[in-house]
Amino acid sequence: MTPPPLTRSLTFAALAALGLPAQDWTDEQLVAEAKGFQSPSLVAQIEQVGRLVAAKDQAFVAVAARLHGDYREYRLKIDRLLDELCDPSWKVRENAERTLIEIGGRARTVIEKRRDDYEVLEQNIRCSRILAALVAKGTEQEDRERRLLQGLVRLASYFDADPRLLRSLRSALGHTDASIAGGAIRALGKHGGDDEARAVAPMVTFKSGLHRPIALSALARMKSDVALGYCRALLLGGDRTGPLEGVELDRTEMMKMVRALRARDDDGAAKLVADLRAHPDPVIAKGASVELPEVDAPVTVTLTLPDPTQVQGKLVTMNGDSFVVEDAFVGLPQAELSFNDCSTLDFPEHKVVKSERTMVFLNQGSRVAGEVLAVDPESVRIDSRLFGELTLRRSEIQGMSFDPKLDRL
Repeated sequence: MTPPPLTRSLTFAALAALGLPAQDWTDEQLVAEAKGFQSPSLVAQIEQVGRLVAAKDQAFVAVAARLHGDYREYRLKIDRLLDELCDPSWKVRENAERTLIEIGGRARTVIEKRRDDYEVLEQNIRCSRILAALVAKGTEQEDRERRLLQGLVRLASYFDADPRLLRSLRSALGHTDASIAGGAIRALGKHGGDDEARAVAPMVTFKSGLHRPIALSALARMKSDVALGYCRALLLGGDRTGPLEGVELDRTEMMKMVRALRARDDDGAAKLVADLRAHPDPVIAKGASVELPEVDAPVTVTLTLPDPTQVQGKLVTMNGDSFVVEDAFVGLPQAELSFNDCSTLDFPEHKVVKSERTMVFLNQGSRVAGEVLAVDPESVRIDSRLFGELTLRRSEIQGMSFDPKLDRL
């Protein structure tokens, strides 16, 4: 029996539709589908990432378009207006204040910083007035836009390294909100190449090092010859002309970069890590050479989020300033979080073994066990089983415990 013409037409149309690619979302659809980013809950934001990752084929174009903007030009204009708040001309100062009230809703964090770090008292007074006027005027729309972009730069790490996305992320480096620019740096660290390395390197010193920790970690993570050259110059010495001129790393910063380099599986990173085993600082040398134990399965970790909410998952890997957990959030098999996203990381299955040696507590929150060999006005020298003989500046030390029963200050 031959089906009627209408039935045949509907059947062919349905079959054809199955082969069509997913239709790109409009910006309005993206905003409607990304409402979870407006939640104050980090869990809700990350689960929103999972939902958008599931629809990345439809969402990609809208996400890249929304991330791209005139942020750098806007920031330059805001900086110029803030400088004009202490101009010798009263008319220029008045005009700058009025303009900042009109267009400064997206730059509240920058205005707040200038209010606190003012050059002259009038700048502090005018910034305070501008912020009060912005609150009175209302910044709900700007706040919604900011929360959306914060979520989208987090989402970008889960997309493929498409040139359009990389271009948008480079644009987002100029955003006035530090968390948006920082999220863009982290995403570029995962996806970026040589062009992105050249864009991220100046962020190490930008605004007196506002993004320095994230930018250093991103350079160490980036699979790029240019980025690897920057890392070698910073860690082993070499030509630091250009964006890294004058940059000197402390031990904590170097260890962050070593951690990110060791998480990579490419030959360039492996060669640099091998060279770092001969580093003159024994901590860096040991960090590059210590053999990590083999594990049969990822380690269970309990994360305390800022909400405060606790979630449990499996720790997969650690990068410079972030880490990856699996099975912690609904809809996202593996999630990457920065260390700033968590108040604590606890390993409930880890058995604590008390040390009988002197415990040296460092300002950064870590501690070193060892035998104290010498103490002088400038430093403490200890013999550590892990690092060998080690000299610590007294300015780095919070305190020391000679009682093995005391595990914290």
